[in-house]
Amino acid sequence: FLNNRQKLTEWFKDRDPFRPEIQELLDIGVFLPLHQKDALNRQVVIVRTAAHDPDKHKQDDVFKVDKMVLDLLMYLDETVSIHGVVAIFDMQGVTLGHALQLTPSMIKKSVESWENYPCKPKLLEFVNVPVHVNIVLNVFRSFMSPKMRERVTISRKGSSLEQSITLPLELGGNGESYYELSEHWKQTVQDNASFYSKMEENVFHL
Repeated sequence: FLNNRQKLTEWFKDRDPFRPEIQELLDIGVFLPLHQKDALNRQVVIVRTAAHDPDKHKQDDVFKVDKMVLDLLMYLDETVSIHGVVAIFDMQGVTLGHALQLTPSMIKKSVESWENYPCKPKLLEFVNVPVHVNIVLNVFRSFMSPKMRERVTISRKGSSLEQSITLPLELGGNGESYYELSEHWKQTVQDNASFYSKMEENVFHL
């Protein structure tokens, strides 16, 4: 896990929440943990794969912000590492530009990072998936372990979790909107700016 972070400096260094590129992605809300856990006490997170502008935002910065929020989540709630994570990838509005950012090498890094994280992905649910995105998802699956591949589900419509948890408004639920969740997590990340500087010190200045 530590070696993985030391290799991926583009995701785990320079994580000051007040850097302009990070502020923009926090405003957009690319990675949004829900306040409610699922029936198995697993943390549910929404990954908004098409929320950013691929002509303006680097995919590495998107992944950096994803990891920033996830790291803080594990720090604030140790049960996340015990029970794992359910990730809902909302692909509403995904374009060719988004797909082109996800090169095979980028996808490979992303999958390896997920598999090396202390909080294990228990379900990876891709929703609102356009037909043309299946090619990219097949590349993702090709880099996954057999165990992780078994945890992937794909739907052209909404989430299978809608009956068991309160989903955000944009996913057909009655929960907080993406905007409200984005505001909450942006403020939480900013309030914990020292957490990132201390973590970077521990990882890169041993």
